[in-house]
Amino acid sequence: MICPICGGPLEQGRIEVMILGGDASAIINWYPEAEFLKTGVGSIFKKNGKTVRDACVRQTEAWYCAKCQKVCAMMDVKG
Repeated sequence: MICPICGGPLEQGRIEVMILGGDASAIINWYPEAEFLKTGVGSIFKKNGKTVRDACVRQTEAWYCAKCQKVCAMMDVKG
């Protein structure tokens, strides 16, 4: 996939949301696709993730394509 901002290559991955304590707060992490392809006991523990800033408090830009039904979001990584 090509980055819509710079035209450089993007690594395929997924966003995973972890709900905390049943309230409205959550942690959002991005992981490389290879972490989701693991099997067995080790598949529970994902590595090489990036934590996205608290998306429940902050709003972020996102783009929706009606033709392909995809959303592309740009979110800051927690530093």
